[in-house]
Amino acid sequence: GSLIIAFIGLYYLRKSLLPFFSDKVTAFSLLILVLGSNYLNYAAIDGAMTHNNLFTLYSVLIFLTIKFYKDPKLQYALGIGAIVGLCALTRPTEIISFLIPLLWNLNIFNWRDLKSRFKFIKKYSRFFIFSIICCLIIGSSQLIYWKYASGEWLVYSYQDHGFSWLSPYIFEGLFSYKSGWITYSPVMIFSLIGFMFLLRRKDINFSSFFLFASLFIYINFSWDVWWYGSALGQRTMVQSYPIFIF
Repeated sequence: GSLIIAFIGLYYLRKSLLPFFSDKVTAFSLLILVLGSNYLNYAAIDGAMTHNNLFTLYSVLIFLTIKFYKDPKLQYALGIGAIVGLCALTRPTEIISFLIPLLWNLNIFNWRDLKSRFKFIKKYSRFFIFSIICCLIIGSSQLIYWKYASGEWLVYSYQDHGFSWLSPYIFEGLFSYKSGWITYSPVMIFSLIGFMFLLRRKDINFSSFFLFASLFIYINFSWDVWWYGSALGQRTMVQSYPIFIF
């Protein structure tokens, strides 16, 4: 089952990359991702954890987002809402995944682009409303179950492992010998270097991609599990969002 989910994720990531890159570049990128990161471990060995599922969910989310802005249709909007809901259901912090469809092909520092996006949302407001409703229906299923099983709407199972928002473990998360993302997947440094090229060629997606990546890194590396020397942080980083492969 985990392998099927993994293959689905790679399939949709390939479909998302092909409109932007050649078949050879796309194939090479997927090969690097599978063999140069801990993706293979989570696809073939530790598939029961959330990372493999989140990778596939993000792959499908990017694919649906591209399709929606190319040809706005209700089925794409519903799919986006469902995927965002599933992401949040899989791991609550993944609620930020909504930023991908919301900010796609948008320069957040350009007022003209922002104004155009507001007009787009207004024009297809019913699609966005249905997408939000779909997201809430799926995402709230966990809350309903918690209420049914424990009498509480929110149940935090990590006990004393909270978040240090004012003192995140950014350096440890990236370079720690225990579980540093770049330390154990050094090839992924190119995903960060890629932002320089996006900025240099003034790519419209630079600001939104950079905002999402920065927010994602901040949230994940604020988790106090780093204080306990766990390797979960490193695994979290690579498998959660294929947007870096762009």
